Amino acid sequence: MKYPLLLRVTHAAIAVGVVLQLLLSLFMDGTRHGMGWLGMELHEIVGMMVFAALSLHWILFPLGYVPYELGHYFPWFSRKRLRDLASDMAAGLATKWQDPARQEHLAGAIQGLMLLLATMLSLSGVAIYFGSPETGAPRPFVEPAKEFHEAIGMVIWFFLLLHVTAVITHLALGHRTVLSMFKFSGD
Repeated sequence: MKYPLLLRVTHAAIAVGVVLQLLLSLFMDGTRHGMGWLGMELHEIVGMMVFAALSLHWILFPLGYVPYELGHYFPWFSRKRLRDLASDMAAGLATKWQDPARQEHLAGAIQGLMLLLATMLSLSGVAIYFGSPETGAPRPFVEPAKEFHEAIGMVIWFFLLLHVTAVITHLALGHRTVLSMFKFSGD
């Protein structure tokens, strides 16, 4: 499938940004000195960039840049889509992995779930950033937002590893369509 350039750039920005955010989270702390402080500052800056990329990605849905409708990514409200998803999951669990273009229901549901998780992570990060002034007490919602942010971050680690494992497995099986989102030549 050929994806519009704007969607591919946005997807790449989100993918790189989320991975960078996860890596930065390993090296940051709340102190005002050293590498932990630098990690925190970079995490805030990159976080705002990821928030912007996610916001743009959500705007691309109604503008027609996303090739599938929302139901493809969020099949939870349709019996037919749930049956298609269950069929793809059964084939995957039986290690009968086909090219993602032929098992697109599972791929779409995972991508939708990752998009939702990244959005929740980003929104909680924005709330923490704007709710934590440089001086003075943080807003009352900041502590619960931090706990939520950390919990979703752990879930994102899991889905990132799942996503990378799936891509590597598909490539090993000769399924090159997993790279179509990043194909920038010929535009």
